[in-house]
Parts: sequence; C-alpha cells; structure tokens
Amino acid sequence: GSSYESWKEGFLRPTLTTCVEWLKEDRYLLWNVADVLVSGKYLPIEQDSIDILESLGMIYKYTLKMGLEGMPGQNRVGEDGKPKCKNFCKVNEKYLKYEPVFVFYKGT
Repeated sequence: GSSYESWKEGFLRPTLTTCVEWLKEDRYLLWNVADVLVSGKYLPIEQDSIDILESLGMIYKYTLKMGLEGMPGQNRVGEDGKPKCKNFCKVNEKYLKYEPVFVFYKGT
C-alpha cells in the first residue's frame, strides 16, 4: 500500500487503539489532528481518525476549532479575501487558520 496507508495502519490506528483502551469509561477523548497537504492533495487524517475512533466504540460529540495565531502562508488569499487553506475561521474580523479538536465520549 501507500506510505500513508502504512502510516495509518502502523501508527495512527495503534495509537488511537491504545488511547481508547487506557481511557476510563464515562470519559472524553480530545484528539487534535489536521489533514496535511502533500503534492496538492490532502491526506484524510481527520476523517480517518473519526472512522477509527468510531470503529473502536467511541461516540463522536462535536469538533472544537483551535485557532492558530501565526497562520503559515497567511498571505495566500483568494480573490474573495478568504484564506486558501482548508480550515479557517474569522475571529474579531481576522482570519485564523485552525486545527480541529475532535471530542469523543467513551460510554459505560
């Protein structure tokens, strides 16, 4: 398979499995991860993380947006004035890149 698939199955899945195994019941797991742009294509780390955690019995609750103060490539904006990056939000009239923080719940 691809190097991404190897990384996903050899690192991401085992890491998330360990997190879920060690997490006590009736507790929350917050997972901060973002898709990565490689050769003009995003690697689907966000959705793969969600899929893996749900397959391990975790319940997706919601996504927090962690704003990043320094936006790499912040001069890259479209004609509409909005950043070209995948994840961005507007705070106090200023665009910020953000990383999603996925909130999952482990039931009893």
